[in-house]
Amino acid sequence: MDGRRLAFSPATFDIVYSLSSIEHFGGIEGAVAAVDEMARVLKPGGVLVLATEYCLSGPPHHEAFQPAEVARLLGRPGLRLVEPLDERVHARYEMAAVDIRRNPTRRRTWRCATATPCSRRSWRFLERAYAG
Repeated sequence: MDGRRLAFSPATFDIVYSLSSIEHFGGIEGAVAAVDEMARVLKPGGVLVLATEYCLSGPPHHEAFQPAEVARLLGRPGLRLVEPLDERVHARYEMAAVDIRRNPTRRRTWRCATATPCSRRSWRFLERAYAG
């Protein structure tokens, strides 16, 4: 099923979950279409859980969104953030830079101060607004 055209009636689900997939739907336009579709099938008051690759700095990459693109995804009509996006999360972790153009298969991991592996994805929770 195409995530940009979901085969479900409007307001079908209490929760819609997307794990690192929208960055593969045809750039920002495909991702916007996917978020709009997820919002459409979400019941009022339901929660959209969205995880995607996010470049906090550096040059663009075809499988990761830039800050302005993430803001566009999170600002879709009818959705509101459950909690604000923390764009300084990387400052709390030790990390080694990896040039993904030279080392495309090397896993990009962060380590907390306690040496526990940390996710590099941006997890966002959005709630569908009630109509009216």
